[in-house]
Amino acid sequence: MDLTTITSIVLALGAIASALAFGGVETLAFAPVEFAVVLLAVVQFWRKGWPSVSRLALWVLGIIVAIPLLQLLPLSAHVLSTISPTRVALARDLFSSIAPLGGGMALSVNSHETQLAILKLLCYVLVFLL
Repeated sequence: MDLTTITSIVLALGAIASALAFGGVETLAFAPVEFAVVLLAVVQFWRKGWPSVSRLALWVLGIIVAIPLLQLLPLSAHVLSTISPTRVALARDLFSSIAPLGGGMALSVNSHETQLAILKLLCYVLVFLL
């Protein structure tokens, strides 16, 4: 069996296992599959080299990955109010009784979920490149 066939079989088994474990909606169900995808991508790229992908596809993949990463950048309240006034108003309403708005806030309301989504998105990109 060649490496591509093994990769396809492991990815298929990982997809089946993640769907069966907790219905495929829990983060814990995806973690082993994400690890397997990263491991397979590293082995595949190490042995066969980087896949040949057009510049347009690389640009699209780069933009898709950059959007959630930009949501996690800490921005000042002034810059954030220009981009999303509702986000600043929400932060003021929620945190005004606890503490004043400090240095930087992320555009994302739930940074933890955005980080988890980035990990899944990177796995999707790696599967595309495999």
